[in-house]
Amino acid sequence: MWGGNPSIGRVSTAIYIALEAGHPSACFLGDVYHTYKGGSDFDALKMLGPQALQVFHWNDYPADPPLDKIGDGDRVFPGDGFAPITDIVNGFLQVGAAPALSLELFNRTYWAMDAIEAAKVGLSKMKPSVALRFKTRNGELRRTRRARGADYRRGKWHWPSDGRGIPRAWCRGLFLRRG
Repeated sequence: MWGGNPSIGRVSTAIYIALEAGHPSACFLGDVYHTYKGGSDFDALKMLGPQALQVFHWNDYPADPPLDKIGDGDRVFPGDGFAPITDIVNGFLQVGAAPALSLELFNRTYWAMDAIEAAKVGLSKMKPSVALRFKTRNGELRRTRRARGADYRRGKWHWPSDGRGIPRAWCRGLFLRRG
């Protein structure tokens, strides 16, 4: 899906193309920004099942510039904008989907950052956007089935690192799992 593109700019057209491909492994590659830019409603994602939602580009968008002026470079870290991130996560879980979340930003401000620092900030911004779904009534994170590379220790998420503080799971994205 590529928001703003007349051929494949909406969730409905991207799904149509995947269906018409006739391949059993065809799926939808979604993106928070492109769903907004293409004018699709995020509730449309609830019509897709877990097989169609394998990977999703995770980002956010600011309130300004307006929809007709916003561009790829305006994307911001998840939680720093106005996208209904929690509703999107809840929608995934409602249909049993557990897509890999891949941080995708083309913001030149972030490009100017040190790559290791940008990766750490990106991961720290992604975690809360999915952790909200796993909180219990008293605000603690509940134990869920183990996500690839993730471990739950002493009441906090622990991400095994490569020795430099970059989580090994970073390369594969964050995975949502039902508890």
